[in-house]
Amino acid sequence: MADAKPGRLAAGRLGLIPTIFQSVSFLAPSFSVVGGMTAAAAYARGALTLSLFIASIAALVGANTLFQFQRKISSAGGYYTYVTRASGPGLGALTGWLYILFQGFNPAGTLLFFGFVGQQVLATGFHDHAAWTWLPFSLVAIGVVWLLSYRGIRLSIEYSMVASIAEIIIFLALGVILIAGVGPHNTTAAFSPASSPTGWSGLGLGALWGYFIFVGYGGSAPLGEEVRDPHRNISRGVLIAIVGMAVFYLFMGYAVTVGWGIHRMAGFAALPLPVMTLVTDKLGTVWFWIVAVLLLNSVLGSGLAQHNAQARVLFSLARDKFVIPPRLAATHPRFQTPHRAILLETTVTLILVLGLGFWIGAYGGFLLLGAFITLGNLLVHIFANYSLPKLFHRLGEFRWVWHGAMPWFATILFLFPIYYSILPVPSFPDNLPPYILAVWIAAGLVLYARMRRRQPALMSRLGQLGYESGGQQDVTSDPGGTGISS
Repeated sequence: MADAKPGRLAAGRLGLIPTIFQSVSFLAPSFSVVGGMTAAAAYARGALTLSLFIASIAALVGANTLFQFQRKISSAGGYYTYVTRASGPGLGALTGWLYILFQGFNPAGTLLFFGFVGQQVLATGFHDHAAWTWLPFSLVAIGVVWLLSYRGIRLSIEYSMVASIAEIIIFLALGVILIAGVGPHNTTAAFSPASSPTGWSGLGLGALWGYFIFVGYGGSAPLGEEVRDPHRNISRGVLIAIVGMAVFYLFMGYAVTVGWGIHRMAGFAALPLPVMTLVTDKLGTVWFWIVAVLLLNSVLGSGLAQHNAQARVLFSLARDKFVIPPRLAATHPRFQTPHRAILLETTVTLILVLGLGFWIGAYGGFLLLGAFITLGNLLVHIFANYSLPKLFHRLGEFRWVWHGAMPWFATILFLFPIYYSILPVPSFPDNLPPYILAVWIAAGLVLYARMRRRQPALMSRLGQLGYESGGQQDVTSDPGGTGISS
């Protein structure tokens, strides 16, 4: 039976503001402060704020690559399409292969954390310490994410917008209270490498987790076929989201560091949700419940944004008939959502949540997937940095600063946390992500070689469907299928 014609997404459904909040909700303000900063503090300790600053610079520099690509290409495939159009089907296929793994794991890690937060709220508020209570929270979250994603991208983002605005306002107020409460004990030592007990090694791993909370800055890229004027609005939306959230993270990182005590951060990192403990101790029970509700909303919104992004990448891969079955390129006749890709991603999330949750617990599963997701994301961005100069050389528009120096500088910044995530070797199971990623990459290379040998015409057409080219020049494949030409 012939494959059905690929469906079309809801073109022009989103403007600039929803595009900004797709990235903001992916970045998850409350989730990042309560979850991501705890993991970063485990390594950077009193230098938490400095590690967040390093991660912010890496995100800003790295985002230049997205801005430049977005001037020319908008697609549901996001970075998969960017790399394919610039460097050819080989590296593009590997990028798509990595997307399937790390981005597919993203919602599972987030919704495991949702279950963990629910478990901790029950333990703190109602003294219920049962080990299984994370499970119903995670299962309900998976159901809500599936429903909102299925019903349409605008409904999903409207929910995320309301939640994000509320949590940013409340957490800024919390930060002001913490900093004001310290008074004369505010200090610039929070920006010194000496505040990390292991120096640059601790800062490197702290920056890895600091970058983890920025992982979603490109979350609006897969909305390229649903955003009005995507070449302008996605770039502007990502820039506004990164700058705004970088300021927010640095402010909150400093607030929790001085609020807890810069020389006592080992105790901060030893707790699963130290920010919640800090809120209860400094501000009382009412603030605990306010932050708990905001945190649950934030985690749910982040999981929803991640789920929406991954479903659209799966849709794009299915449309290209690469690895993913072509029938997943269908869209719902009423909602114009990639409903089959959404169902696949929901199923993967459910399996991972149950498997990891019962193996190493909800929080352990979140940490394992978080490190893995960050490494995979960094590799995809390195591939994009490598590909960007190729694109603009072929178009005859190469500029040394924007298309040469900036992407290579970003790559150097990305290699910094990668190196310190491998050496010294972490303990089990934290040492697993690099090895799993290496095996997955090797399998992808073998798969691509096999498909190129058996289906060369199909491989040469990867990334050519459903994208929009910017400006007056079309970005099309070269005759050999190895790159692009103008």
